[in-house]
Amino acid sequence: MVVLDGIVDCLLKNKTVIVFLIIIIIIIIIIIIIIIIIIIIIIAKNNNNNNNNTIIIICKFTNTENVFADVDCGLLPGLEHGYVNLKDKRTTHGASVEYTCHENYTLIGRERRTCQDDGHWSDDQPQCLCKQQ
Repeated sequence: MVVLDGIVDCLLKNKTVIVFLIIIIIIIIIIIIIIIIIIIIIIAKNNNNNNNNTIIIICKFTNTENVFADVDCGLLPGLEHGYVNLKDKRTTHGASVEYTCHENYTLIGRERRTCQDDGHWSDDQPQCLCKQQ
């Protein structure tokens, strides 16, 4: 380790060596880029010669309306010893619901659920359990 530290110190003190190494690295990077460009050109020429085997499929999404407009997760069951607060009073895609428990009860599970893309509510129905005194 001491030998390595000595070499590093020597390199740092000799700026000419550092500049030389940086130039070598830049040259190597340029050579790699040139090789990549040559490979791309060769592949492009081969593809032009094989146009009979090439199928081009162009897909264009033109629907600007909400694709999930018809997704409805449906009403949720009530929460025993608690409240179900349906945000925005809807059960469609992106809607959310918050759960709270009555006094002296603890919520077990997620406080919030969301109507997902597949038409199901996220997570499981939480429960309100009596606090131990």
